[in-house]
Amino acid sequence: MKRINQKIHLISLVFFIQFLFFGPVYSITQKETPRLKVVTELANIRAEPDISSPIIHLADQGTLMDILGQDGPWYHVQITINDEKTIQGYVHESLVETIQPQIPEPEQKITPEPEQEIKEIPLKKEKAKTPETETQKVKDTELFFPKISQIYIQVSGGGNYSLVGDLNDGAKGFSDYHQNLLSAEKSGEVMPLHLTYIYGGEVGVHLGLGLHLGIGADYFRGQKESSVYFSLPSPFNIQTKPEIEVIPIRLVLSYHFIPEFYIKAGVEYILAECGYFYRITEADVWQEWRGKADSNQLGGVLTLGFVHDFSQNISLFFEATGRYTKIKNLKGEHTFRDSTGFEYKEQGSMYIYQGEVLNQGSYPLLFISNKPPSGYGVSFPEKATLDISGLAVQAGLRIRFSLFN
Repeated sequence: MKRINQKIHLISLVFFIQFLFFGPVYSITQKETPRLKVVTELANIRAEPDISSPIIHLADQGTLMDILGQDGPWYHVQITINDEKTIQGYVHESLVETIQPQIPEPEQKITPEPEQEIKEIPLKKEKAKTPETETQKVKDTELFFPKISQIYIQVSGGGNYSLVGDLNDGAKGFSDYHQNLLSAEKSGEVMPLHLTYIYGGEVGVHLGLGLHLGIGADYFRGQKESSVYFSLPSPFNIQTKPEIEVIPIRLVLSYHFIPEFYIKAGVEYILAECGYFYRITEADVWQEWRGKADSNQLGGVLTLGFVHDFSQNISLFFEATGRYTKIKNLKGEHTFRDSTGFEYKEQGSMYIYQGEVLNQGSYPLLFISNKPPSGYGVSFPEKATLDISGLAVQAGLRIRFSLFN
């Protein structure tokens, strides 16, 4: 009997100790830990707690994440993607805010009257809204109605290569045509115009899901002057200078398929002006032909870009842009002058045609005329085009900010 009483006391003591120590631990583990929410347009999730560490994920504004730990100003977090995949990484404290869970106050252990229970239970159910539910509603709303207050501005500069086309052919043809007429040896070559500097800017809005809509413009202008000298008793040389000036205005949609790389496509409305200059000089006698024409045209543009974040709002980017556009219906004014003081002007379209030299060959010639060129030694006249198709490489700065918080 005594042994039975000892066993009963021992079992009671074990239950008391379990309640004393493990009961509070269980209640603590039931408490929800704080979570984090992204408060900027995009948040870089990095592999290590360092600004130079690789970016492994780009979290949209409103994204929720669990806290695994903290290393200085960096949170170690876990994110669930598409309700399936989870990733772990580090986010800087300046990009997120802490969401404290709403922990209900412990209920008093007083047995309520039956009528009071029936009245209070529906009220508690109506107020049972967690921070996660409210945040998810905000995120779902932004998915279909994104905040267009998130905008970016970028400026850039670089180099551009354009085919140019008929303008280059006309300059070389002018030199070759007169060389055939003179039947003389020459020194020097007519160099084509291809390379120019290019400057640009763009303003855009963040649409969410890695998409941006932007409107921008570029500007590039160039000319190529060449001189060709001929072996004659008196000094004889030919000067040529094709030139272009182009302003493409574009509307583009870009997509970040991974955080650092994006692709951009759109349409351009292009304002273009081009011109030619030819001059023949023999001793003190000279003649020159000068013309300028312009036109507008729609075209397409495709860009591949890389962006590197310096801070939350400032990034450095590199872009390679392919452009395909031929400017047609060029119209303008042609001017002829010589050393005697004679001057002649003519309004019309820019034409390119083949000029024949005594049945010994033909060469492309380009002039502005009020009607298609015709007559002896002229064949295949057609309106000239300016081909600005090519490739541009640019680098610049991008600044992101919000108009409203």
